[in-house]
Amino acid sequence: MNSHISVSDNETYSTIDEAFEKVFSSKNPRPMHGYFEPLPAFKGTEIEGCKIWFPKFKKKASATDKAYNWLSKEGTEIMECLPSETIKKVGTKKITFAKFSSKAYKFIGIFALTKIDNDGRTLHHKRISDKCLIIKSVLSATLAFALSLSLNACGAWATTA
Repeated sequence: MNSHISVSDNETYSTIDEAFEKVFSSKNPRPMHGYFEPLPAFKGTEIEGCKIWFPKFKKKASATDKAYNWLSKEGTEIMECLPSETIKKVGTKKITFAKFSSKAYKFIGIFALTKIDNDGRTLHHKRISDKCLIIKSVLSATLAFALSLSLNACGAWATTA
């Protein structure tokens, strides 16, 4: 059975690097960034095609903020306001780890882009799942299976009487 991380786990990660290590069994491919393309390890899994997002949230945006993110009280919708018009595709899915005023990132779900306002700068995302596959378990199971096939083919699992 595959392991998952769930919103209800309230698991936190002190850095983006730590989240990559523990959830995706991967090194952070782009240090100093908060948005990532799907990892090759996602292929053939339930999270294939999902991007990875580490947005920061403020309690209140100020007039000087060029970009900000807002999370609904229920935690099921995100409004992302960008400094300039962007080209994004409705339906894009993002595995999302939020950073609030604390110094930790927390998994808040998988969100899908549902709407782009006419200004091209305001994006609306809705949570479509409150759990995410932990890649380490998939890789471990695949490696164990491949190893057992390899050992079996070599006769290493032959029993003696």
